[in-house]
Amino acid sequence: MTHPYLQPMSAGEIVRNALSVYRDHFRLLVLVALFPHLALLLFEALVLGAGEPGTGAMTAVMVATVIVNGVALTAITIAIGRAVLGPEPSLLEVYGQTWHAGLLAVVVAYLITAVLVSAGLVAFILPGIVIGALFAPSIPLIVVEHLGPVDGLSRSVALMKAEWGKGAVVFSFFILVAGILPLLLLVVETSVAMGPLTPLLGAILGAVTLPMGFAANVLLYFSLRSADPAAAQRLEAELKAPLAE
Repeated sequence: MTHPYLQPMSAGEIVRNALSVYRDHFRLLVLVALFPHLALLLFEALVLGAGEPGTGAMTAVMVATVIVNGVALTAITIAIGRAVLGPEPSLLEVYGQTWHAGLLAVVVAYLITAVLVSAGLVAFILPGIVIGALFAPSIPLIVVEHLGPVDGLSRSVALMKAEWGKGAVVFSFFILVAGILPLLLLVVETSVAMGPLTPLLGAILGAVTLPMGFAANVLLYFSLRSADPAAAQRLEAELKAPLAE
């Protein structure tokens, strides 16, 4: 019997299934995303302090943000991969595998894609959507297939050339849910003057929305791999066992 998430899916099916995965494993996915967000919040408090932050402090926070996002996306990929094939792993199991899942490659790939996508979005939006679509499955590719950043990004582009429209929908969903939605909620929250609790609420909002949006990227990768029956069997074997020893 074919697993419902290990078969070709349309863009609409990927988004609907992503929401189902998020709902079914809400507690695990939010906790997996929350710990990196809280770690970043603590680092920002220690580095920036109460005074006017200098260039060095701001640079340190930017670097930490890239690293933390890489850790969070790796952990979310592992959590979803293990949970959809069951049984649902514990938080400790997810992070026990995360530290051995090629974090450096993920962080480098995330930095490259973030810079290129941001530049593309600034340049009339459409180029950013094109780049985001081509790189949409890159992080799951690197995590599951143990690829380096260049190989992972290259393979992602090769897979998405024929599926650009599907990638554009998935990327747009991710940006809407994990980028624009928490920002809008934070703006609303700030308008009612929460004060010192604002950074904490921002971290919580990020932890709630990030796995919801990124679940679509993971399922897009599953769909792409399942197009080849042999690859689908290998993928299922990889995900049923720990992703890294």
